Amino acid sequence: MVYAGESSPFQRYDNNLTLGYYNVIYGDGDSTGGIDIHAEALLDMGLWLSAGAGYVLYYNRTSSVLNKVTGASLAINAGYAFLTLENKLNLIPYVRMQHIGQSLSTGYDSSQVDYTDAYGPGLITEYDAIRDTLKFRFDTNVLFSNTKSSFVSPNNYPDQSNTNTLWSFSPSIQYNITKVLTTQFIYSYTINTYNPSMSANTFDFRIGIIY
Repeated sequence: MVYAGESSPFQRYDNNLTLGYYNVIYGDGDSTGGIDIHAEALLDMGLWLSAGAGYVLYYNRTSSVLNKVTGASLAINAGYAFLTLENKLNLIPYVRMQHIGQSLSTGYDSSQVDYTDAYGPGLITEYDAIRDTLKFRFDTNVLFSNTKSSFVSPNNYPDQSNTNTLWSFSPSIQYNITKVLTTQFIYSYTINTYNPSMSANTFDFRIGIIY
């Protein structure tokens, strides 16, 4: 095992900037979708960094009570890469920090604002299937989160707070169309231990540039 360095073939994948569209389907039948932007870097010294932000464009609910939902998210990851199998396999243990803000309106003079902060460890496994062209990735992490909810309603509900543990498993494919143009397809399954009905399947398609 060696550290990722200047000759790492994964720099031809992991140094990228992408714009994506995602769709989330929850266990209770609700769904949401939006756009996201991501930046990723694998430095010569082996340090791996990534950051991403998302914005909710729509939210379809099986319940008619909530008729308007807006939200945004920000996540930052930092880890270190290790090359194995004659530079064909890349292992990246990392830590993740994430913040999500969401506003929900019932249309009955009531609204709810949720803020979620989460952090935890993860491990990325990457395989260079076709050199400089096709990469397979499997990302798994566990996040410990705290959500604070504030309510504005005639009933004067008190603020609430709850903790949660989220397990995520994310296989993905990255295909480099050219030396500077890349595409990614990411599937993710997240287990919500606090509220299993909110466990989610996420589909994310991204296109971007390699730098």
